[in-house]
Amino acid sequence: MSRTISIRGAVVAIAALALTGMGVAFAAGATGGSSTVTACYPKSGGDLRIPASGKKCGRSERSVRLGADTAAGLVGASGSAGATGATGPAGPAGPAGPQGPQGETGAKGEPGTIGEGPQGPAGPRGATGPAGPGGPAGARGATGATGATGATGATGPQGPVGPQGPAGPSGVRFQGSAVQSVAAGTWLKVASRIVPAGSWSFVSTGNVTASSFGSQNMFLRCEVRSGSGPHDSTAYLGGTERLAATTGAPYAITVKDTVTVIGGIFVGSGQSAEVALWCRHSTGGGIDGQLLLFQHGGFG
Repeated sequence: MSRTISIRGAVVAIAALALTGMGVAFAAGATGGSSTVTACYPKSGGDLRIPASGKKCGRSERSVRLGADTAAGLVGASGSAGATGATGPAGPAGPAGPQGPQGETGAKGEPGTIGEGPQGPAGPRGATGPAGPGGPAGARGATGATGATGATGATGPQGPVGPQGPAGPSGVRFQGSAVQSVAAGTWLKVASRIVPAGSWSFVSTGNVTASSFGSQNMFLRCEVRSGSGPHDSTAYLGGTERLAATTGAPYAITVKDTVTVIGGIFVGSGQSAEVALWCRHSTGGGIDGQLLLFQHGGFG
């Protein structure tokens, strides 16, 4: 083996060194002055080493000074080649290589032979044989279970419009009245109408204008009747009363009041009836009113 050592600008070539019968050969040459270097080698023999700056050789080593004036030793013979070392472990698998180009399409093979022959033509139809004799009638089977109800059919078209029926009974009757003077507590027929057979509903109002002096209670009562008059209890159809209270005053005051009466009457077939609004006031005064009647199909 050979080593090259730089020493203060000089180059020392170390090939081998023969030292005190140790079997070590050395050859050195130096340039650039008389500089020296200290080398260490094992006492038991081995390679030289250059200790680090300021360090000494170990106890198991000897030191030697090498310089430009060191005599060159003879170069020893080359040693024999060492034995081949053991095979190292297998390295990791390398990356996959790029895909190669597509190969050429092979030649088309010969067509295979057909395994079976062609189908022959259909044979002619044979003649129809004579009809056999009819068999006896079989026994009647049992009645089967009732089947499920079928789905509802589509809605049929709308039928024609039927003829118009006769007009039902209908009508409206109205009667109003002007103001009439009446004495205290006296009944007055305010308004009335004669109605034919049928069912009738009515709405009526009675109005009074009266004078009051001092403290007193004044009553306005109205009734709807059919028949001879207000004293006939069988002719009563409806009625109401209203109280108007006044406070004491040293002079006369005018009081106006209104009541409403609603109801109904049924007049039998072939008959007619009078429907009348009657009113009276406890102190007397001017009374007027209205009567409105509606004919309809019947009472619910």
